[in-house]
Amino acid sequence: HTAKKPFSVLPTMNICGQYLFLFLMAILWQPIQLVGCYLPPTVVPECHCKEGLEGLTIRCTKLNSTRYLSHLHVDTAQAVVRVEIIDSFVDCVDLKDLARFYKLKHLKVTNSRLKQMICPAKPARYKTVINNLEGIQTLDVSYNYLSHLDSRLQSSTQLEHLNLAHNQFYQLSEVISTFAKLQSLDISNNHLSETLDQKIFEKIPLTLQHLDLTDNPWMCSPSLSWLYPWSEITSRTVRQQLSYVQCRVENSHQMPPLIEVMEYYTSKVNPFCPTMCDCYFHHFASTPDTVPSFTVLVNCSSQGLTTFPTLPSRTTVLDLSHNQIKSFSSLTPVPQNYQHISSLILSHNLLTSIDTKLLKLKLDRSFKADHNAITEIPYDFSLLLQKYAKNEITLGNNPWACSCNAEITNLNLKMKVEDIEEVICGEGSYPQPIIGQKLGDLETSVLCPPSHEGWKREVFLQFLCVVLAVANVMVFSNLLYDYWQYKTRGILPKIVHWL
Repeated sequence: HTAKKPFSVLPTMNICGQYLFLFLMAILWQPIQLVGCYLPPTVVPECHCKEGLEGLTIRCTKLNSTRYLSHLHVDTAQAVVRVEIIDSFVDCVDLKDLARFYKLKHLKVTNSRLKQMICPAKPARYKTVINNLEGIQTLDVSYNYLSHLDSRLQSSTQLEHLNLAHNQFYQLSEVISTFAKLQSLDISNNHLSETLDQKIFEKIPLTLQHLDLTDNPWMCSPSLSWLYPWSEITSRTVRQQLSYVQCRVENSHQMPPLIEVMEYYTSKVNPFCPTMCDCYFHHFASTPDTVPSFTVLVNCSSQGLTTFPTLPSRTTVLDLSHNQIKSFSSLTPVPQNYQHISSLILSHNLLTSIDTKLLKLKLDRSFKADHNAITEIPYDFSLLLQKYAKNEITLGNNPWACSCNAEITNLNLKMKVEDIEEVICGEGSYPQPIIGQKLGDLETSVLCPPSHEGWKREVFLQFLCVVLAVANVMVFSNLLYDYWQYKTRGILPKIVHWL
């Protein structure tokens, strides 16, 4: 904290003048030193002053307000280029407390529970003070509770570095687009997700050289597909940093690179997604040295469809529930990319039958055709559903034609139907008394009652079984007797003598 002494003036003075000058300097030296980095007693416990090449740095901790900054000596405040408030309890920064910080270039308020960047006030009152923000080059408000940036920050036309990490941002604030010289933006560890506003994001200045979006709850959603073409026009360093951002595949623990997922949405999925349907990655596995593997989920629920749509390749899950589909006439499985479907949902449609075209589908995970008008199920398709141990099957709320030989009454199939309590025998069921009854409650003897001829045949077979059982007992008894005779008397069985 020393000031340069004007020794270049001394040679021009006589000896008396030099002594007089040195005497005055000795008197004035201590005050000059204090003005350079002087902190009043009300500020000293919380703040410290440090002199650097650019100017003074004020570092404060455990503040409950920025009003302490207004206590600084005018000369000290005007020499400050950096203000750091750390580990404090400051709800907002009051601009009037920065009114005399004409040279302020770096402002840091971190881990201070900041909820608003700037305290509310009438614009006219702070017009002069806001102009002081024009010179700010670095703004660090990380580790706070901010959810937006005040629009008054648009006066910070010289801002180059902005750190918003570890806050509560769900969207980027539009004011960021006004920072024409912005080079670094850190908005990691916030709440950015697939709801990110594309228009605001695309206004970020292309001067940007550093962008950190990591550790946000990104979902691998097609609504973020625009990120890939946007990333292509950014700088090489920004593209490199974006490659570290990960997203989560829905209903999965997979965390592939966000930009790579958006690239594949742009080229492999979105152009082939049916109109009015949503197409998502159901699985996406990526490694640095291999081409990603993926499967697609297509959701066309409640879209008023009357035909089967053509799907993107590698579609494995298709939801067509709550539509108006009446038949399978519009379905050609292979050309329409249905051959890999492992889960098909046809609930709440107008189907009256199940077509054998579905035999070309895998359906190893689920098949749901409840709430239709289906009366019977083909034998081959029933075998396909029974083939897999853990697939989910729902067939309830259809007018099934139950009978002894109907496939819907197959015991193996009934054991796999999850909504068996909703499977009701409808018109056309035999015998007629079972119409309206739950299939799961029907006894086999009721569903398949024996005929009179069948009853006589069953009695005859039972009698025959008894006769055969008696004959077997007699034969084995005779064998035991013969064996006993041979062992005790040495007499061979009579049949031996006959032979």
